[in-house]
Amino acid sequence: MNILALDLGKYKTVFCDYNSVNGEQATPAKMILASETAQAIMLPMLGAAVLYFRYRRSDENLRPGWLWDAMLWLSLAGFAVITAWSLVSMFYK
Repeated sequence: MNILALDLGKYKTVFCDYNSVNGEQATPAKMILASETAQAIMLPMLGAAVLYFRYRRSDENLRPGWLWDAMLWLSLAGFAVITAWSLVSMFYK
């Protein structure tokens, strides 16, 4: 793996030329599949953390109203749909 990192003050750029174990060049499709796998793993954990902090760790004086809770649950339903879609598309292509 060749990594080129440029530090131009406040702008940083990293270029990675990744070769797999057998020397084959990584294609964009494989990199997208890897990020899809990471997203499918991360979204349920993020949703669980949001629920935990909302209902267990938030201060009573700072609790949001019902509309905020409704939007929270709607976004968590979206997380579930995205996770399910990612898992189905990973295994049934």
